[in-house]
Amino acid sequence: MKMQKLFSTIAVTSLFLPLSAAAAFAGPGRGMGFNGLNLSAEQQQEIQEIRDRTYADSDTQRQQLRENRDQMRSLRQSDASAEQLRQQRQNNQELSRALGDRRFETQLQIRDTLTPEQRAQLGQGQGRGRGGRGGGRGGNQGDCPYQ
Repeated sequence: MKMQKLFSTIAVTSLFLPLSAAAAFAGPGRGMGFNGLNLSAEQQQEIQEIRDRTYADSDTQRQQLRENRDQMRSLRQSDASAEQLRQQRQNNQELSRALGDRRFETQLQIRDTLTPEQRAQLGQGQGRGRGGRGGGRGGNQGDCPYQ
């Protein structure tokens, strides 16, 4: 019976894995918030380059924020002073804000690649991709196709 469950799990996983991999690597204009905007190949390439550059440039900050959050968890569980916790929280907020500022600048760069018609379509709710509001862990990203 256990073997049958194992084989069933493997079979189901093998069916869905290619679909999720395709979605993850679809690229701009293909399931990443730009559906319905009819991006040109040049626009898709430029948007992907902007995203790649931003991801590479902010990698160190993202890693630092992960480490800081881990440190905050450790501090909460320890005998750390309130002042140490406040300082760690401030460090986390500064890094998080810097990453948010970076995301916003990326959005502006991507926005500059769109035509006025494509921008208008975004304002009318087209080009959202994955079903509108509340997409994923980052919160209300469904409203923002730039991420």
